[in-house]
Amino acid sequence: MNKGNLPSNFSDIISKAGGSVERIISEVGIVEVSSSNDEFLTNIKKDTSIQSAGKELQAYLEADLDDHIEFTPGTPNGEKVTLDANANSYWDKQWDMQHLTHNGDSYNIDKGNHKTVVAVIDTGIDFSHPDLKANADLAGSKTFVPGTTDAWDKNGHGTHVAGSIAANGKIKGVGPELTVRAYRVFGATGGAEQSWITDAIVSAANDGVEVINMSIGGWRWMAHNLDEKGESASMVAISQSDSICN
Repeated sequence: MNKGNLPSNFSDIISKAGGSVERIISEVGIVEVSSSNDEFLTNIKKDTSIQSAGKELQAYLEADLDDHIEFTPGTPNGEKVTLDANANSYWDKQWDMQHLTHNGDSYNIDKGNHKTVVAVIDTGIDFSHPDLKANADLAGSKTFVPGTTDAWDKNGHGTHVAGSIAANGKIKGVGPELTVRAYRVFGATGGAEQSWITDAIVSAANDGVEVINMSIGGWRWMAHNLDEKGESASMVAISQSDSICN
């Protein structure tokens, strides 16, 4: 990460240190670099214009699809419930949303509106989901995962999050008239590099979204290599990207 704007010769600086540029986030002076040179970090840190440099941290999903974990709806006390596919509504099972909306009273005040866009930085969204398709902005959605070309959800987590925000069908979200837009930073499995997340935050801010939601980084991720976080380059980058949203 560079102090302020990237210098015009940043590519040359990186190349001479033994690296190659993979991603540029000029708004916050961040460059993602790959290198096979063991001395790259030592070399690049010699440049006094570099605020922070380090091995990129990775946020990861709490569970992969390969774990074959199936979700069973339940109540706060652990009692399991069953869903009737033929039912017109699952509202009676949504104890969480009942509490959040004071049993639906908030809907009578404001259900949100389609002009208000919530960016969901996550695994993507299932834009065909019957409870979301009217509120999910496919055209404006983006992916930041290398090797992918769209923001469709291949995991399910992002769709779940988007549903909590703006579902409007059998399931109700907290704002059933809001627009949700996917900024995909996870694949079906595996992690998300911090530069992908930073890039998504900056892009959402540039797009003028009203709210950014990031339900990423569970306790296992926070506990993993904790000493590498804090003032690491990745955390500084996230902090710097957050500042442009204020």
